[in-house]
Amino acid sequence: MIYRYLYYKVFVWYNRTYGKEGLPLLSTLLIVSFVALINLSTLFLSIQKTAKLKLLDFFEINRNLNIILIILIPLINYLLLIYRGKHEKILLRFNEENKTLRKKRNLYLFIYLAISVFSLIAVIVFL
Repeated sequence: MIYRYLYYKVFVWYNRTYGKEGLPLLSTLLIVSFVALINLSTLFLSIQKTAKLKLLDFFEINRNLNIILIILIPLINYLLLIYRGKHEKILLRFNEENKTLRKKRNLYLFIYLAISVFSLIAVIVFL
């Protein structure tokens, strides 16, 4: 649910800020995919550093895996969030929320994004 809500909030913000000319569907898909990439990177780096395994390295020869992930994540997000009208259903679902529910969901979204960013930083710095 939080992932779809992230999609909804980014789409509404992007559409309001840039309008249809800014390609809100594509831009929202890429922003949500970037958040997913942060979370996957955190997971891979955590496993890599704790188990001393070399799973993912964005700065070395492992370019093929990086390219695959950079293509695969938006593709999966497209299938989960846009394909066959899912985008419209997400917009309708969250468009009718009341103020109390919106505040609650915004808090959850903020916590999700903060944990995503801070956990990546923590893994890089402390592990």
